[in-house]
Amino acid sequence: MTVEDSKGCPLTFEINITQGVQLSVTNLNIPEDGSGCVDVTVNNFTNVLGFQFPFEWQGLPIRFDSITNINPAISGFDENSFNIEDANFEDAELTTIWGDLTGSNPITLADGDILFSI
Repeated sequence: MTVEDSKGCPLTFEINITQGVQLSVTNLNIPEDGSGCVDVTVNNFTNVLGFQFPFEWQGLPIRFDSITNINPAISGFDENSFNIEDANFEDAELTTIWGDLTGSNPITLADGDILFSI
């Protein structure tokens, strides 16, 4: 793909589209007024330079408490990578975003590795 800036200077780069990253969550049965932790795991997480996605629990009678087990292999991915402002309310959404803006440090995780837990 080639793009040009306002002065007509071209920048050419290649985009490789492969089978996408897959996210999975653990099934968990929590008794009423109980608590639990859900792991978000990955598959096909190969040479990833960034990601952004929502984690929704619309209509479920749960309350967000915290984010744990953030994968330390992803430099700069931490609690600040999450928008938790509205995460304590029913019909809520927890969003996350991370990216390597240099494009020079792609991350690969093994299938089944934990990305984070909530």
